[in-house]
Amino acid sequence: MQDLSFRVDEPVFRFSDLIFTVRVYPKKWFMYLDKDKLELERFGDGLKVMARDLRYSDRFFEEGSFIELEVKRVDNKYIFSLTGEPRRVVKSLCISFRGFDECLVPTTSFEFTELPGRGVIYDYPGRWSNIALGGVVRIMLYPFVILKFDDFYWYFLFDDWLVRPKSFAVYRRDDSIRVDAVHHEDARYIITKINMPKLIVGKTKDPKEVFRLRLKTLREVFGLEKWESRSDVPSWFKEVKLVVNLHGCHWTYYIFNTYDDMRASLEWIGERINGKHVLVYLPGWNGRYYISYPVYWPDPMMGGEEGFRKLVETAHELGMHVVPMYGAVAASIDFVKKEGFEECWVRDRYGNYLMENWVDWDGDRDRDNIWVPLNPGCPKFLEYLYSQITRVTDEFGVDGAFLDITHFYENDPNYSVYEGLRELCFRLRKRYKDFLLFGEGWYDALLPYIPLYHVHTWIPKICPEAFLDYARMTYHLSYPSPGTGSTGVHEQGFLDYRRPDPDKPIIPVVSLTRDTIRDYADEIEKVIEVARNWKLKY
Repeated sequence: MQDLSFRVDEPVFRFSDLIFTVRVYPKKWFMYLDKDKLELERFGDGLKVMARDLRYSDRFFEEGSFIELEVKRVDNKYIFSLTGEPRRVVKSLCISFRGFDECLVPTTSFEFTELPGRGVIYDYPGRWSNIALGGVVRIMLYPFVILKFDDFYWYFLFDDWLVRPKSFAVYRRDDSIRVDAVHHEDARYIITKINMPKLIVGKTKDPKEVFRLRLKTLREVFGLEKWESRSDVPSWFKEVKLVVNLHGCHWTYYIFNTYDDMRASLEWIGERINGKHVLVYLPGWNGRYYISYPVYWPDPMMGGEEGFRKLVETAHELGMHVVPMYGAVAASIDFVKKEGFEECWVRDRYGNYLMENWVDWDGDRDRDNIWVPLNPGCPKFLEYLYSQITRVTDEFGVDGAFLDITHFYENDPNYSVYEGLRELCFRLRKRYKDFLLFGEGWYDALLPYIPLYHVHTWIPKICPEAFLDYARMTYHLSYPSPGTGSTGVHEQGFLDYRRPDPDKPIIPVVSLTRDTIRDYADEIEKVIEVARNWKLKY
């Protein structure tokens, strides 16, 4: 884990059983409090720290700068607020805690493990670009981290009413565990004044308490509704028990299934299970996977418009529903340059263009940088993506839209990725009734707008109801096909196949690549039997 290579002579504060310091991060600087320019005020169950003339190296200070930190104890919680004017443009704020004993730390799905190596960084919403930070970086689905001790937990929660990045670093230093709770300001609104969202630090025997605190904000501010009350869940989806991943065309133009092949597979499946229980998901339906993004239309080599139309009609005749795959952010570089979408190209908070492709698509053991992320918050790309989805929906009568990489986030100084994706969902829901929005990955602020996801490892183990009371999960696109274990159009290649677990709260899936039914029909029938009897349990 990367860190400073020098010690900072900064003031350390003690309040009750917490020990902490405060740091401020302007663009291209590092600031901390001067020990000699502090005022402390203690009151009842609280502490106020007023600091002026913040230092921005060991030699210089910013005259006239000031911050004010207040911490109050309420029951078993400490509530921190931080305001001020450092007189420099501030991108991040950190309250760093120290003095904790050895503990277990969570994975993305909230299983607790040993603290790895020098430490771990938790990132909310998960930014893939931060993998370059070195060491272990884990995506967080909520803006909090929980640490497990022998018979209790400490937690650190930013109760933010906006979607802005958060980082939590847990690491060893000076014979104790430290926790850095870092708020990153929305890059569109970085100014010289700071107002950190409330940070709640607490000690509890029940980790579900932390989820309940965050869910309260999600319901009151973001409009999150329980599953039974959601107006964006199609009536037909409530009867789905099986998702069929019908793989189309690989990046290399290897075609796993033409539209006619797909029709034949659905007819075979329809003889074994009532079609009303089947959701047909189509990855790679529009030609070369990712190469074709973001142009979405039937591919001539797979059967063209007429072949795709017959596929959808056959599925509907069988009582099944069809959801094609679209990219929420991905676009080929050739498309971006040819069609003039450079203004929508996602940038980091310093204004640099992102190259987010991390995939070796053709097996030559080197990444293929053929796509870049476009920001759905950019009006031009939002309108384009909306028109692509509605064109396919209106022409062929498909039943929803799968949005690839929904969990993508970057702190773009021009547009909000989150707000753009939210607006796309609003517009599609307004235009269509009984239309399913289906996402890849999630974080908590997406739950009010997308009811179904398929990163099946991302359900909180210690509090599954924090997800399942509001949304549903199926198995990922890369879930291997019976027999060969092929992941179809996905870059994983081959994985060990396992039959879906009937006791997991995950809708069963069967992935069909080339000749899967011909060669492994017996296994597919067993998966269908699992699906027929599947009921949500948690």
